[in-house]
Amino acid sequence: MAIFTGMIQSCGWVMAYKNMCFICERPTKLSFNDQNRLHADGEPAIEYADGFKVYSYQGTTLPEKYGKVLTKQ
Repeated sequence: MAIFTGMIQSCGWVMAYKNMCFICERPTKLSFNDQNRLHADGEPAIEYADGFKVYSYQGTTLPEKYGKVLTKQ
């Protein structure tokens, strides 16, 4: 049980299935607005160490080409 607890505390997503388990590292960056929605102006709202990024504006996920151009007003 201690191994499972340690894994849950150290990892991001854990998706366990009958014959398989996917484990994802925690993101290196998470950004939220004051309504707790994923949000970042002109930069990724979520970033992972391997370079994977998610752009989000007021909780709406955007393609990178649009997420990069949004700037603070």
